[in-house]
Order: sequence, then C-alpha cells, then structure tokens
Amino acid sequence: MTRRTTATALRKARDSHELLRVGRLWSDGTFEGYVGAVAETWAALHVLDDNIYLDGFAAVRLDDVTSLERRGGPEAFAARSLALDDSWPPPPPPADLDLTSARRILITAAQRYRVVSIYIERDDPDVVFVGRVVGFNDKTLMLLELTAKAEWLKEPSAWRLDEITRIDFGGEYERKLLRVADDPR
Repeated sequence: MTRRTTATALRKARDSHELLRVGRLWSDGTFEGYVGAVAETWAALHVLDDNIYLDGFAAVRLDDVTSLERRGGPEAFAARSLALDDSWPPPPPPADLDLTSARRILITAAQRYRVVSIYIERDDPDVVFVGRVVGFNDKTLMLLELTAKAEWLKEPSAWRLDEITRIDFGGEYERKLLRVADDPR
C-alpha cells in the first residue's frame, strides 16, 4: 500500500466508524482498532482488545501499514458490544495530539499520559518499551523505562526517533504498570 492509499482508506474508515484489522511491515501479527486521526505520515487508532474493550491508542507510521481489512461498522458485533458498555462511538484521540512526527506524538502524548510504549520493530517486533518521556536530544528520545516487573530503571534509555515504528498510550498495560510501580515523579 502506498502512503496515500493508506491515508485515504484510514480516513474513510474513520468517517464511517469502521473497525479495521491492521497489518504492518515489521510485525507478524495484526491489531484491530477504530481510526481516530490521520496525518501525513502517522495515524492514531483506538485499539480494540480481544475482549472487545477499547484499550488506548496506537500511533502507527503509514509507510509501515501493509494491509487494512474492514471488519464492520456501527452495525457490527464489536460496535454493538461497545455500545452496551457506553463506549460507542469510540472517543477521538486527544485534540492536542500532534501526529506530524514521532517526536511530536511523544511530546503531546506525554503531556496527557504519564507513560507511553514505544516499539522498535525492525530490531525485535515482539518487544515493547514502556516509560516516561524525559527529554530529547537532536534525533533521540530519552525514556525512563518501566520494566515488566513494574520497576523503574535508574537511568533513561536513548532511542533513535527514526527507528520508532509504533507508539502506544492510554492503554491498560501502561496504566497497570504505572499503578504497581513506585512512581518517581
């Protein structure tokens, strides 16, 4: 898929409240979600988990999207199930979320959410790094990481912005890690 056809398909799905299954270049798996916003190079989708609950947002690079499978609109099972939980239609991403670059996504997401998850899928598509955005160098994110044991690392890790392929925020995993951890803030 080209960036242009991906953006067009995502906007159409957003406007019709259509659930999508998203396939991506660096990942063997897919995820499902409702499109919240589309920019020139990134899009934000409200993730639908396997139990039919909305689970935060995933920002993905348009160039990494390999397939979009339409899974149904407001009449479909997922939407009707979400409506029973007063979760339909899915809320849009925060109005101040800036999808123009990985840096802008991280800055604006970090203003609203205390931790984010980043993926460096070219290196390992099955690994996610969760943490607090603590700063930036020229082309690098500084992330104070939270381990899978809900323990803060002592020093921030440096991640190249151009290697980040997905950014998640507002999800249950991030919230639970943060609740269990002794928040250093």
